[in-house]
Amino acid sequence: MNKNKHDLSRRIPENIKREVRRRDGFGCVICGAALYDYEHFNPEFKDAEKHKADGITLLCPNHHRAKLAGTLTEDDYRNAISQPYSISHGWSSTEFSQGEFSPQFIIGPATFNLGTSICMVDGEQIMGFSPPEEPGAPPRISMKLRDETNQVVFEILNNEIKVNSSAYDIKSTGQTWAIRSTDGIIADLTFDLPYRIHISRLNLISGEWELRADKSSISVLRNAEQTWKITGPLFISGPCLIQCDSLTSKVLFKDLTFDGSGRSPVPVGSRTLQLTGGVLVFRYPVYFFVTGARQTPIFECKLAEIVGLPRVLPVFSSKKLAEKANVHSSYRLESLGQKGFTRILKELAIPQGFTAILFDADPTAKEQKLVTYKLQEAIHLMERSTDEQIANTIADLSDVPK
Repeated sequence: MNKNKHDLSRRIPENIKREVRRRDGFGCVICGAALYDYEHFNPEFKDAEKHKADGITLLCPNHHRAKLAGTLTEDDYRNAISQPYSISHGWSSTEFSQGEFSPQFIIGPATFNLGTSICMVDGEQIMGFSPPEEPGAPPRISMKLRDETNQVVFEILNNEIKVNSSAYDIKSTGQTWAIRSTDGIIADLTFDLPYRIHISRLNLISGEWELRADKSSISVLRNAEQTWKITGPLFISGPCLIQCDSLTSKVLFKDLTFDGSGRSPVPVGSRTLQLTGGVLVFRYPVYFFVTGARQTPIFECKLAEIVGLPRVLPVFSSKKLAEKANVHSSYRLESLGQKGFTRILKELAIPQGFTAILFDADPTAKEQKLVTYKLQEAIHLMERSTDEQIANTIADLSDVPK
C-alpha cells in the first residue's frame, strides 16, 4: 500500500526523517541497532493524515516484525520511545556478516589493495585492516570518522559499526552510509562486500590532520594546508601505510607500490591461475548452488547446473551475480574458501559428472561468451600452485578480463 485512506504517501520527507534519526540516536529505540525502519506510532500509518516527527520512531527489522506480530508489548514499545536505547547508551551499532571477505578500500580515485592500514596518525590506525583474530576468520576493518569538534561520530571496530547518538546526522540503507556534520560532508560510504569498500567523498579529521577525497583526488592536509595530493586512477599495494607524524609535520609512506596503469587489481584473497586459452581468476569466496536444507551437510548435496550446459558447473564471483542467475528455488546458495572449494570440486563435482567450470554464467544468454575451464586442470593447478607462483602470476597480469 503506497497511500493510506487519507491519501498520505509512505514517503516520509527527508527533513522529518532527519529529525527522527537525531532524536532517537540513529538506532532502534528498543535495542540500538543501527539498521532500522521508520515506524508510525501516533497515529499508525493507516490513520495518519500527515507525517509528523513526534509520531514516528525507529525500529530495527526484528522489533518491527515483533510489533506487527504483537510479541512486543505496548508498554515496552512506549517506554522505549520515551527513552531510546541509543540515547541512553550513547551509541547505536551493527555488525558485518561473519562470512569470508577480503575487501579493498577505494577512496576517491585511489584503490588501496592488499593493505593492512590505510591511514595512521601519530601511531593510531584511523582506517584500514587488522589481522584476523584466528585463522580462517575475516580481516578486521577499522575506521574512525570525526566531526569538526574532533568527536568520533562513526566508528568501525573489529567489523562492528558504531554510531554516536550525538552525531549531527547519519543516514543509512545498510549498504550505503552518509555521515554529515554541521560543516557538511564527513563521508559517503558503500560496502560492496566481500570485495570492496567505496568511499566516494571523505573528510577524515584526526587532530591537526585531514584526509580528504572526492571522485577526482585524494589529499592529506595539516592545519588546513595541503601536504600531499594525488589525482587520477591509482592503485596502491603493499602495507599501505600513510603515516601522519605530528612531530615531523610530514606524511610518510612505507613499502608502497604505485600502479597508474588503470588496470583493475586483483582483490585480496584471490587465487590467479594461468590456464591454456586465457587467465582464470578465482576470487574467494565464490558462490554456487546446492540442494538441501540449511542443516544438510554440504557433502550430501547435489550441485546445480545450467539448462543447456550439461556437465558444466556454474560458479559466480559475487553473491549478486549468483542470485541474478535465478537458479531453481530447490537449490540454496553457498560459498567457500579455496580449500573448501577444491574439496567441492573433487568430492561433489567430479562424482556427479561435471567436467568443466563456467564463471558468472548467464542462463538468459543465447550463447556463453566466457571460457569454460576443465575441472581436473583447475584442481591440479590450484593444488600445486605456491604462494610465490601466484604472486608472480599476479605481477605479470596485464590482460585480465575486466
